[in-house]
Formats: sequence, structure tokens, C-alpha cells
Amino acid sequence: VLTTSATGAVNRAGISTTPVITILDISGNAVTNSSANVSVAVTPVGSATADLSGTASRTPTLGVVSFTGLGLNGQVGSYTLTYSSSGLADITQVIDLTHGEATKVSIETPAATARAGVGFGTQPVIRILDQDNNLVTTGAASTQTVVASLTGLSSPEPVVIAGDVDITASGGQADFTDLRLNGKVSSYTIRYAAGSLATASQSIQLLAGDVAALKITTGPANAVAGAGFANDVELELVDAYEN
Repeated sequence: VLTTSATGAVNRAGISTTPVITILDISGNAVTNSSANVSVAVTPVGSATADLSGTASRTPTLGVVSFTGLGLNGQVGSYTLTYSSSGLADITQVIDLTHGEATKVSIETPAATARAGVGFGTQPVIRILDQDNNLVTTGAASTQTVVASLTGLSSPEPVVIAGDVDITASGGQADFTDLRLNGKVSSYTIRYAAGSLATASQSIQLLAGDVAALKITTGPANAVAGAGFANDVELELVDAYEN
């Protein structure tokens, strides 16, 4: 019989309430001299997957088996624990696995469509995850500030990242709304960081922004009155950063 059900499964942090099995005879008495091996196995209720950690097979003491140190490692979801012993009826229970400690940030939606001085056409969405890529929806880590910055720039820096570059996550997710790059056309790397968590990076190609001026690329030369210029005059349409 399942004397104490397992509860409080936190990913990679163990089960807070240890499951306890008592071996009974037909009259409901504990079989104190039993040496029957009792094992526990896990199966998913839905599509999530997880593995058991700890010692999954034990022998009873005075008819009682306590699965101390048992844990679940994997994806958030519901699981069935099955306790079995040869010749005895199986016992099952359902337990929910919640996310573990935050370890990293991840790019859910990368920034895209970058034009100089103009907000990204697709703004980045960043998530705070545990070791097994579960979204960290609760606790202090779920509301950390996620900061976007540029890495690998030459000096002087040809571009700056602008807009709200630091966003406080809600439920483990940070939605940027007005990030943009101001500077020269090129390929750049954006890094997203939150405290001491592992960072995430992406590449983005910056294109020219809105037309801001005309630029003379080839000026007139050898002007002779009434005879026109000796060369063609060439102009460029450029944005505010002369792209």
C-alpha cells in the first residue's frame, strides 16, 4: 500500500515528500519480515519526458520501503509513478514536475529585419530556462532583467544598440518592443544576458535606414562656361548614418 504519496517534484532538485510503501498481508498487517524487492518506475501522462534519479529499487525495513533521495529530471509535466514488487499488485500515483533552478537565457524569437535607426521589424523574445529547457515561470529568477548588447565591435564603434535595451522578464519571458541599431551597414552580434545566467547570442544584418540626405560621390570638375562639366556628377541617397 502507498502509505505516503510522493509530492513536490522540482526538476533536478528531488521530491520534497518521500514516497513510502508498506507491505501488508491479506488482513492489512505490515509484513515486518518481508525481504521483497520494491521498485519504482516513471511514465509520462502526456508528451513530456523525464528520468528518475536516485535509488529506484529497495528492500523493506520492518515491512516499510522509503524512497529517500528520489527525483525527476526532465520536462515539466505530469507523470505516473508505478511501484511494483514480484507477486504483488502494482501501486500507481500521478505527480507533477515543476521547473528547476534557472541556468540560462534562450532566444525564443530572434530579432530580424534591421534597418539603421528603425526599430527591428521583428522584436526579440527571450526566455529564462532551467537546465532541461523548462520555462522558469516562478521565483526571483523569473523576473530578472534581460539586457541586450552588442559584442565584437571594432573601435571606434560603428554602431550602437538603442531603445529599451533592458527588459524585466515576466513569468520567465522578456518581450523587447523597440530595439534598433543606429550605425553602419554590416553584420552584428547581439547578446542577451540576465545576471549570472548563461547568455544567448544571435547575428543580425543591418541594412540602410530611411533616406535622410543626398550625398555627392563624384563632384563636377573642369567646368567650362557654356560647355558643361568634363565628368558626370554622381549623387547617392543616404540615411542619417551615411549608409
